Amino acid sequence: MREENDEAGMTDLQYKDHLRAVVADFERIKRMGVSDEAAAEIDAVIKRFTTTIES
Repeated sequence: MREENDEAGMTDLQYKDHLRAVVADFERIKRMGVSDEAAAEIDAVIKRFTTTIES
């Protein structure tokens, strides 16, 4: 049984797996067609998430 003050959270591996799924969603959305400005924003987010995944 967990203590009431224990925090529930993700492990690093779970978090990185979550980010991989989010990156895949962004890539799929980008392929559907977005403006150049939106594509640049998506690329920046993907780069940031990929850096976290690789660390």
